[in-house]
Amino acid sequence: MFFSFRHATPIADSTEVFSRRIPIVATVFRLQDAIAESAARHAPLILRLGLGVVFLWFGALKLFPGVSPAEGLVLETTSFVNPSWFYPLLACWEIGLGCCFLSGRGLRLALPLLFAHMCGTALPLLMVPETVWTDFPFVLTLEGQYIIKNLVLVGAGITLWGSLISKKSPRD
Repeated sequence: MFFSFRHATPIADSTEVFSRRIPIVATVFRLQDAIAESAARHAPLILRLGLGVVFLWFGALKLFPGVSPAEGLVLETTSFVNPSWFYPLLACWEIGLGCCFLSGRGLRLALPLLFAHMCGTALPLLMVPETVWTDFPFVLTLEGQYIIKNLVLVGAGITLWGSLISKKSPRD
């Protein structure tokens, strides 16, 4: 006899049956639903504030020569531009992103700038691969891990962008 999805019990039905038989499960499911509703309501704010802190902090470090742990990697990757203007510009870019995310203002400008910035942070993967990999393609250096974690920032940005559209009023 072959398995048919048409006759399978939907997950919602099976959890309902299961929770009726074991009362504590029903309580756990209600708690999970309450947490999920709260998370859905507050997640964009938490993501926005988290991005704001990260960009403001990392950008501010770049204003002080020799303080940012990313300075060497940035300068090595962007050796084709003059660091005397590029590195302070990058610091201001990050601080500006941080301020937009923290204040909630200018997000429609900040989000595309975030994605442009993330493209720039991926440059070492191509420009200085020996700094990023110890054993391509699986073993990353600390710098490589620093770059790959930006996928989380990209995901946060995409989520925020989606939340802007879902909050858009009919007049916008």
